[in-house]
Amino acid sequence: MNKVNDMIDHNDHKITYDEYCKRILCNKQILARIIKECVSEFRDIPLADIPNYMENDPTMNLNIEKAANKIYGMNTEDISVHGAKIIFDIIVGIRLPDSPEKESIGLILNIEAQASSNTPYPLLNRAIYYCSRLLARQKNRPVGFQHSDFQNLKKVYSI
Repeated sequence: MNKVNDMIDHNDHKITYDEYCKRILCNKQILARIIKECVSEFRDIPLADIPNYMENDPTMNLNIEKAANKIYGMNTEDISVHGAKIIFDIIVGIRLPDSPEKESIGLILNIEAQASSNTPYPLLNRAIYYCSRLLARQKNRPVGFQHSDFQNLKKVYSI
């Protein structure tokens, strides 16, 4: 948990509550606990092993210069729909437990930190929309599928 402490600079008053949440939630040990509880494929996997299934570094929508470590991974910005840009909070690619080692990503996990559940729209609608965008952006991408090879579509979760 010292890594989580290192991610939070108590003296930087310019960082928002939202950015602090993202810094905590992108920590692999925190993500492992979320994955174990929310992703059925990982219920029987030991907690200590779950980070080994994640891509090297979860990606978060944060100002990189303010982050404790440089973040690599999937792009959090989606402009695939003209005039409907969205920016995901955290996206992490995960290899599924029963998949072959050569398959690096079998599931794409999106984590959205919400300061309030009192939104003018149902949060489930937003989650469905975000999952739809994550599904759609897999077509003709290295992590995804080509042409009509829909059998290669990766699972997506939004939490």
